[in-house]
Amino acid sequence: MNLDEFSVRITKIAAEIPVKVSDSVVDAAMAGSKVMVNSTPVLTGRARGGWRASLGAPGSEGSTVLDPSSDATHAAMVSASDKKKPGEPLALYNNVPYIIYLDAGSSAKAPAGMTPAGLREIMRKLRSIKLGLGK
Repeated sequence: MNLDEFSVRITKIAAEIPVKVSDSVVDAAMAGSKVMVNSTPVLTGRARGGWRASLGAPGSEGSTVLDPSSDATHAAMVSASDKKKPGEPLALYNNVPYIIYLDAGSSAKAPAGMTPAGLREIMRKLRSIKLGLGK
């Protein structure tokens, strides 16, 4: 490989980095969100249906969606995260008024809350990232 070929290759790799990092962050966030959503206790399904993903800042809207199975919630979160561009923040949030109490362990169904396990999953995924650059 001569210097010109090296320059072309390194420029290509440099262009791949933001996209691959962004894709890896989305993958980690969606893995963590799945843990948080699935560990949210269900009575009516409102708390589980209240989870959202948005680009930029978290939204302020409330939720009246009932999703005891979590299927629609996961689909909506993946749909929102699929639009993420490199460098753009991705927010995971739940604006159901009583979510803070559930996350503090007020339900026997989730005495450890939901976000600690979700954050652990996000960190586990982020630590295992292998970008596979230059392939």
